[in-house]
Amino acid sequence: MKFRLGTICLMLFLVGSTAFAGSFTDNGNGTVSDATTGLTWQQTDDATKRNWQSALEYCSALTLAGKTDWHLPEINDLETLIDRSNRPSIDHVKFPGAISSNYLSSTTFVSPNSAWYVSFSNGFVGNVIKTSNHYVRCVR
Repeated sequence: MKFRLGTICLMLFLVGSTAFAGSFTDNGNGTVSDATTGLTWQQTDDATKRNWQSALEYCSALTLAGKTDWHLPEINDLETLIDRSNRPSIDHVKFPGAISSNYLSSTTFVSPNSAWYVSFSNGFVGNVIKTSNHYVRCVR
């Protein structure tokens, strides 16, 4: 939902209380497919914190399961992984080793110097300065 205030466009993101239960499939090749969204996720991240630019570059250079079309997820895609019934707030069976911390999205916040993120410690969605370092989970 968008509201225009002069030249500033604020975006309101509505976050559900849980991810789509039962929609994830472990593909057995380091990826997880989501039947609800049609997205394929990197199953385990490399536990490396990156700034926003490095995160974009990392995902675009990733080769996983024979695929090279990976990218840093948009915030609305990253939000589909939230499962507030777990700590971390993600399906830890399908995404083993998930870190209870912030994961960057490719979506720029209202300020061009900030980006949206999801905190898998509690399912919170917020924004951070793009030069700060956070974890990354790529998608295709």
